[in-house]
Amino acid sequence: MKSVLPRSKLDAWLHHKLNVILIGKHGIGKTGKIKEAIKASDIGTALYFSCATLDPWVDFIGIPKEVKKGNISYLKLVRPKAFAMDEVEFIFLDELNRAKPAVQNALLELINNGSINGKKLKNLKCVWAAINPQAVKATDTQYHVEELDPAMLTRFKIRYYLPFEMDKEYFDAKHGKGVYDNLHPWWMALNENLKDEFPPRSVDYALEVLELGLDVQDSLPPDIHKTHFMRALNSGVAQAKNPIASGVTIKDVFNTMDPTKIKQLLRRNRGSLKPIISGLNNEELTKLVKMVGISSSDSLTISGKLIISGITSKQADALDKIRGAGAAAVKGAIAVERDISNFGEPENKPSGGVSKRGKKGPSSNSDDVSDEEVDAFVSGEGDADEPKKSKAAKQKWKDVSKKLKKASVKGYRPNKASARAKVF
Repeated sequence: MKSVLPRSKLDAWLHHKLNVILIGKHGIGKTGKIKEAIKASDIGTALYFSCATLDPWVDFIGIPKEVKKGNISYLKLVRPKAFAMDEVEFIFLDELNRAKPAVQNALLELINNGSINGKKLKNLKCVWAAINPQAVKATDTQYHVEELDPAMLTRFKIRYYLPFEMDKEYFDAKHGKGVYDNLHPWWMALNENLKDEFPPRSVDYALEVLELGLDVQDSLPPDIHKTHFMRALNSGVAQAKNPIASGVTIKDVFNTMDPTKIKQLLRRNRGSLKPIISGLNNEELTKLVKMVGISSSDSLTISGKLIISGITSKQADALDKIRGAGAAAVKGAIAVERDISNFGEPENKPSGGVSKRGKKGPSSNSDDVSDEEVDAFVSGEGDADEPKKSKAAKQKWKDVSKKLKKASVKGYRPNKASARAKVF
């Protein structure tokens, strides 16, 4: 669905000054879309009320104050400024059915007649509200809401029911084209309880956390693992808001000091990094590795691997001067990368041939094994139906281990668990 609440409808309702109530489950963007429409309109003073915290006297009718005239004293209601000066043109009542019955009674007159306690608001054009639906069946989502009086509900000329779905228009604009197309089918396949726990708003938050370079698992419900979320996110060709195709280089983005954008560009341009990485000066390259190349445990991230794969010898010497946390990891990675290109590929020696010492070298087909297969072997997820590939992956791992040992750099001696590049 392109949009759960088309902007054209909102604009038309505002133009005709219609009272509107939006009915839909949580986390689908009801409030946000209304605020956007009001901001873009010619509405002057617009009031927003969170109905769960409303007080009928303080917020609408007014607070009694004693007034004396000669020997006579009486009470006068002191109303909120916007109402007293009759400035308000639009009122939005968010979560209307969370208002207490006393508040709803005060609002009934406002919605129906555009007046408060008999005093007409001359500039008021319309009143809008948004609610979560009350449960009808035992299986329906249970909200802590008050039942709306049917008399109030019928005061709204527009009663619009929003579907419980992700909004393509919103996700495409904020997170880039393709993100919605990849995630929406996966999200729709979740059971209803999981959807309630992980509504579109939470999907949006998870993407924000991911774009910050943080652990997305911290934004997911316990029953959704980040592996499944990431697999769905990457299931198609999702184009980021700042794709490589736009002509933006790593150096351009680096100037923004935005680690997230740097990581995105590294991933999407992994096939031609050398001319871009080599264009960075020593200071920029050092900062780049420190920003996105080293994990909190001083091991190399995927971004770090990609950076090192594109550096020149001169730049490697500059990185060798890094001091402090992660220095050993970077130096070790450089040493290994120089010795075995792209991590894990054997030296250019004849397979099964004779080494310089006259001893027979290892014979294997590890060159034919992908990095993914090595990852599968390391994680214990190798394909049992392909023992030959698993064996070759094991040999490739041994080749890598030998090279790491040969590099003999303190702080970069990964075991099977830590040798895999960490996912950012």
